[in-house]
Amino acid sequence: MTPYYYILDNLSLFLNNLQSINTVTQGDIYEIDLNKQSIYAIAHIMIGDVRPTSNTIQFSVSIIFADIVDESKEPNTSNIIDNTNEIDVLNQMLMAGLETHQHLLRGDFVTDNIMIVGDPTLQPFTDRFENKLAGWTLTFDVQTANNVSIC
Repeated sequence: MTPYYYILDNLSLFLNNLQSINTVTQGDIYEIDLNKQSIYAIAHIMIGDVRPTSNTIQFSVSIIFADIVDESKEPNTSNIIDNTNEIDVLNQMLMAGLETHQHLLRGDFVTDNIMIVGDPTLQPFTDRFENKLAGWTLTFDVQTANNVSIC
């Protein structure tokens, strides 16, 4: 079994099927396409720490759900909502993150001996990148059996 590939493949497959996500990427955070060549909204998968024990391998995974914030040319008449679609972007990307979490709890991962460990976190961000992206970072741990043999 190759758990690293399995986790990436299954997350990519699921994320590519979300209606609110148009592009799925993976790798270092600096590999996110900031030149607007990707079709937004994006989901960017990052696998961080790996904690092996004699029986299990635990992966720390983060998924950035992001979309471009557009600014309206219309005059702003609200004291609460600014002149952008930032709230809409945050809401839509939060829903993508929550849907992904539910999939992790009840989807293919559970049936293939890969399970989510603990509770995930969703952290919002705005203006995180130079092209005014906003969204959420979903962070969670998954665990699978350690089938590596010393023979």
